[in-house]
Amino acid sequence: MLNPHWSGPPIRIKTADEVERCRAAGRVVIAALEAAHQTCVAGATTIDIDRAISEVLNSNGATGLFRGYRQSDSPPFPAEACISVNDEVVHGIPGDRVLQPCDLVSVDVGVRMDGYCGDSAVSFLVPPPPDADDEQRGIYRERAALIDDTRALLDGAIDLIRPGRRWSEIGRWMEQATQEMERDLVTEFVGHGIGAVLHEPPKVPCYWSGFVGQDFVLEPGMILAIEPMLVIRDATGWPDPPSVNGSGLPYPRAAIVTAGDGWTVRTVSGAVACHEEYMVLVGESGPEPLTLGTPRVDYLGLIGGVSGRSALEKF
Repeated sequence: MLNPHWSGPPIRIKTADEVERCRAAGRVVIAALEAAHQTCVAGATTIDIDRAISEVLNSNGATGLFRGYRQSDSPPFPAEACISVNDEVVHGIPGDRVLQPCDLVSVDVGVRMDGYCGDSAVSFLVPPPPDADDEQRGIYRERAALIDDTRALLDGAIDLIRPGRRWSEIGRWMEQATQEMERDLVTEFVGHGIGAVLHEPPKVPCYWSGFVGQDFVLEPGMILAIEPMLVIRDATGWPDPPSVNGSGLPYPRAAIVTAGDGWTVRTVSGAVACHEEYMVLVGESGPEPLTLGTPRVDYLGLIGGVSGRSALEKF
C-alpha cells in the first residue's frame, strides 16, 4: 500500500510477519545495548564495548549492519557499533580511548536477523568516583540532564504517533520542545524507515523548519527509526541570533564537523552531545516501540534531579 500523500520512493507497509522479524532483530539490539551498558565503566576502552556487542551478535546468529558500511566517499566502517564519547555526536569509531568518570557515551547498534533489521541507540554516563569533587558532580549533573532531555524528546514524539497524522506535526513539536529545553539540535542527520533494509524511505526529521524532504502521513504497518541528537547549548557554537545563525532556521542549530577518519562527527564548539534512537511501529491505534527495553538508567534521578520533562506540552 502506498501512502497517497507521499510522492517519493515507496514507503513499505510491513506485514505481520515482517513486523515480528523486525521485533526479533530489535531484541538482539536490546541485548547488545545491555552488554554495552555493563561494559561502560571507567578504565574500559571503546573497543571493549564493541567486543561485548560483537559477542552478543555472534551468540544470537545476528549480523552487524555497520561493519563495512560506506557512505559517499567514506572508508568502510571498521566496527560493529558506533560509539561516540562526549563531543562526538554520532558515528564514533571504537578504539583504544579509555573511558573516564562522567564521560557521556552514545552507543548505536544495527543488526540483521532472518532478513530483517533492528536499529537503536542509547547514551550512558560513566559513574563518577565515590570521592567526586564539586566540579565532577556538576559535570555529571549537566550531562545527566542532557540525556534526560533527549529521551523526553524521543518519548514525547513517540507518544504523538497516530495513523493519519502527518510527520511534520510531530517534527514541529520536537523543534519547539527542543527550543523550550534550551538545547541545540543537530539537523544534518535524520531518522528513517527500516525493515528488510537498514535505511528505507521515508526520512524522519526531528524538526521541520528548513527540512527539504517530503512530508508523509503515518499509516499502520510503517516502521520508523526516530533519533534525536541534542547538544548542550554553547554560545561559541553560533554567536549570532538563531534567525541569522547560518542555518536559516528559527532555532539554534549545533555546528558539527566530520573528523579525518571520515566517520566521527563532532561538535565544532566541543559541547557534549547525546544521541538516542528507538525503532517504532505505527500500530492501528498508536505507537509500538520495537526496541522497548533498552537499558535506560535514570541518571538525573540518581542524583535527585527531576526526571522526565512531563510538563512538555503536546497537542
